[in-house]
Amino acid sequence: MGMITGSAVVFIRDILMSEVPLIFRKDICIGLCGGLVYFICFRMEFSAVLIQILSALSVILIRILAVKYHISLPVLKGNDDETPTKML
Repeated sequence: MGMITGSAVVFIRDILMSEVPLIFRKDICIGLCGGLVYFICFRMEFSAVLIQILSALSVILIRILAVKYHISLPVLKGNDDETPTKML
């Protein structure tokens, strides 16, 4: 419930500030990968501490590799006069 509430508040804040919501930016997929690691470890019945450590390390490792090797998700191309960080 806390994650959903926090995501909704950030989504509304970004819309009110005329920015692209954080959920639609490319860095959010790193968090989703960490959530996937958490889910897999939880289903394999690892201890809670180990699940948290593995999830955090996976997010940190993916982020470091993405920055080091300039890896990013593809960006949709739109009109040239629109800035990608602002909404209409």
